[in-house]
Amino acid sequence: MKAGSLDLDMPETKIFVDADGFADRLERIEHDESHQLIEEFMLAANEAVATVTREHRLPSLYRVHDKPDLEKLSDLRDLLGTFEIKTGDLSKRSEVVKLLETLQKHPQGYTLRTQLLRSLKKAVYRASPDGHYGLNKKDYTHFTSPIRRYSDLVVHRVFDSYLIRHGGAPESHGRSRSAYSANQMESLGEHLSLTETNSQEAERESQKIKLAEFFDRELAKKEKTVFTAIVTDIRGQGLFVELADSMTFGFVALSALSDDFYTPTSDGDALVGRKTKRKITLGSQLNVVVAAVDRFKRQIDFKPV
Repeated sequence: MKAGSLDLDMPETKIFVDADGFADRLERIEHDESHQLIEEFMLAANEAVATVTREHRLPSLYRVHDKPDLEKLSDLRDLLGTFEIKTGDLSKRSEVVKLLETLQKHPQGYTLRTQLLRSLKKAVYRASPDGHYGLNKKDYTHFTSPIRRYSDLVVHRVFDSYLIRHGGAPESHGRSRSAYSANQMESLGEHLSLTETNSQEAERESQKIKLAEFFDRELAKKEKTVFTAIVTDIRGQGLFVELADSMTFGFVALSALSDDFYTPTSDGDALVGRKTKRKITLGSQLNVVVAAVDRFKRQIDFKPV
């Protein structure tokens, strides 16, 4: 981080299933110091291998993250302004770092961080070492997970052939010639970038299905679980909320606020009760239970308790 890396990691929810495969528990994943330490070792290994393959001009794959488009950064700056978040020139890395720090404390931080990620270019696999904007590294590849990602296995083969040619490993461990040609690497980079996108979309969709399944089962319980929700957006029809423990997003209809008759303020930033004058704003906490689940649309409604 001191070297200018951007903290773009998004919090995750792990879905646990029972013996029959049905979702029965949600847990927010916290990246503690031990996890971060292992991550630093992995980053160092990836960078070291990428430096070797670049310096020796070996046909290889690199994990590339291009600099963002100025137009998209300008659009993001305008969007943030509607949330009264002032930013400097986002083409400067230091300003993006400041913005990320601001969003960590903002009630709509998760949503706005997602918008920030969408304003940046997507990391891809490429045969040329074009650098990594997010990590602020000149040399970077994926090397540390060869049993999980095919890109890493490709780089292992490249590095293996390099070690054989330089006397670092016996011939029996691999091929002595170059593992791949430059043309093969170009097509591999394009193919693996596409398959990565497909797998990410499948993963997101499967998680939405399991979340809907979990809350559908909650809906069927006689004793409903009470969740702590944080208001992330206010509309004329109700509130968008995020559950604090699982980062699940849902909606609380205006009609579900049964303790009073609520109306939006003139600026739309809050709801105010007509009798109690209770004010619900961005960042307000509500105790809620599941009210409705649409598994087809992947939508979850909550109501306060």
